[in-house]
Amino acid sequence: MKDKIFLGMESSTDMISLAALRRDKFIFSFKKKIERGASQMPVLCSRLFKKYSLSLNDCEAVLVGAGPGSFTGLRIAYSLAKGWHCALGLTVKGRSSFDSMALQVKERFSKIAVIADARRNLIYGVTFLVRQKSLIKEGREQLCPLSEFVSGKEEYVFVSYDLHLRDKALALNPDLRFYEKQVWPLIMPLLAEMPMVYNKKKRVFTPNMEPLYIYPENCQVRNV
Repeated sequence: MKDKIFLGMESSTDMISLAALRRDKFIFSFKKKIERGASQMPVLCSRLFKKYSLSLNDCEAVLVGAGPGSFTGLRIAYSLAKGWHCALGLTVKGRSSFDSMALQVKERFSKIAVIADARRNLIYGVTFLVRQKSLIKEGREQLCPLSEFVSGKEEYVFVSYDLHLRDKALALNPDLRFYEKQVWPLIMPLLAEMPMVYNKKKRVFTPNMEPLYIYPENCQVRNV
């Protein structure tokens, strides 16, 4: 009997990433910046499966980057994953896309702040601690003004894919530290941890599971 495969999809930004993992080895890992690339996810998945002679019947679970990020991108990835669940019974798990960004730099820093532009003069942000090589999230992702988030965070290293936030943040607090490189959310760091945390006895799928949407308090959200 073949070892089951774990799939991963990340489309919270224009940097689309897809991967498949068997045991502790990647069968494939794909990343490319594609404008409105989430719309191409079904085609990309089909091509990669064909190229590596894979079948969805060989898969055990799907891990999806949950955002925060592009509303459309997240909806497309979750729709795909839910379709596979309904058709084939695959387990679907979601994990914050910001976790992926922090995992990429956790070997370098002990305190990490991840931010991204949420538009309308707001940012998404969350902080992490690194303890004995483990990533510990300090609370949930939040939506707030940049000035509110950066206050008192001189000990953190800021990480983002929205590099224009650097100048804005430093204008507010010149003592902040920024990682010099652009860091995108990628599914590979999250998927690499999947076999360790996956528990077949807790194969829970919530049919109304949603991506990580964070709305302003005054935002009108209608239930459809």
